[in-house]
Amino acid sequence: MPYTRAILRELVEAAFTNADLKVFCSDHFSEVYNDFTDGQSETDRVLKLLDFVETHEGLEPLAALLKIANPVKYKAFEARLEQETEEQPQEADPVITDALRKIQEELERNPDYKYLKRRFEAILERISLLSDYKDLHDGLHTIQYSLYQNIVASTKIVEDDKYARPDLKQYLRDYRREVDNMKDAARGEQVGPEEDLWVTQLEQAGNDLEEGIEKADKVQIDGATQTINQVIGIQPTIINRKLYAAVYAYKENLPEPTDLMNKVREKINAIAPDSERVKHFEKGINSLKEINTQLGVLTAEHNTWQDVDNQLRMLPDLLEAGIPVFNKHWQSLRTRIAPYYANSDDKSSVRLKKADELLDAAIAENEVDAVRRAFDNYCSEASDRFFYVDKSVLELCGKLKLIRNELDQ
Repeated sequence: MPYTRAILRELVEAAFTNADLKVFCSDHFSEVYNDFTDGQSETDRVLKLLDFVETHEGLEPLAALLKIANPVKYKAFEARLEQETEEQPQEADPVITDALRKIQEELERNPDYKYLKRRFEAILERISLLSDYKDLHDGLHTIQYSLYQNIVASTKIVEDDKYARPDLKQYLRDYRREVDNMKDAARGEQVGPEEDLWVTQLEQAGNDLEEGIEKADKVQIDGATQTINQVIGIQPTIINRKLYAAVYAYKENLPEPTDLMNKVREKINAIAPDSERVKHFEKGINSLKEINTQLGVLTAEHNTWQDVDNQLRMLPDLLEAGIPVFNKHWQSLRTRIAPYYANSDDKSSVRLKKADELLDAAIAENEVDAVRRAFDNYCSEASDRFFYVDKSVLELCGKLKLIRNELDQ
């Protein structure tokens, strides 16, 4: 059956990580694999794969391979694939095609459009940078919280426990996969060369660890795990800071050109309202606007929590001077942070509002120990709230990558 390129592109991206995509192409499309370059984004590799199959065997064989490689993801897309097949677009109208060509020529002569193209390319570069730092952030997080302790624990018993070796091999496979993903991200065009250095350290430490395990060399094993520990002890904070710097830079670049994009969209849409290109463009621009609004709110809250963190930590000491002194400073901080959760109904906001109310009640009772306990509870919920905000920002960064795919079409 015929398949739609756009849906298959989404399926490929959902089915594979960047590292998995390289393995898949190495196994089935060696010409595409050999054409991959270091630092190339997953989106660019997916588009290269689709371009190749369209000009050779067509999309159907690729779909069949995807069904075998990741049947779960294929099943999730199957209904859409069938729907798209039933709704194949009609042949392109030559009148519309000619109109689009003329409007493109007219736009190329328009200085506003040329400026838009430069700014838009800058936005896409920012999104790529943001995506690369998110991949670095996620890889470090997985190694730090999901793999490292398991690897260390397994190395200590691998010689005595027959079940430890298979577990350790699985942990190391997962570790290599995360490192491979980070290698691709660290070699992105916009990413600083310093990131490649510590990712290479992690790669070498993984190799040393596997070699040490095979030789039962405790010194080599300990040296490798210490290197991993040093990297994950330093880099997550640095990468998180750079990720947010990329978010801020993206936000600063977006608002101005969206108006110009709207002008271009309106002009093209007036001539060819049913064009698939226009639909992709429109979907991408609308999504960018929505993401920008959400990022603005979340980053503002993120910054506010960071600003008040040290002051919140100092508040319990003020209880020694009396509850009125504590309450005066608490209310000053509260006016800055309460607006972010007072009118929201997500779970973290609801819990934080409840903690806020309990603290107010304790202050009204004028009992120091009760205030201290209520404030500790509030700080605990505030910590969860900060984690929720941070996670939400990362999810939006992931969505930006998908939006770029729409715009690349």
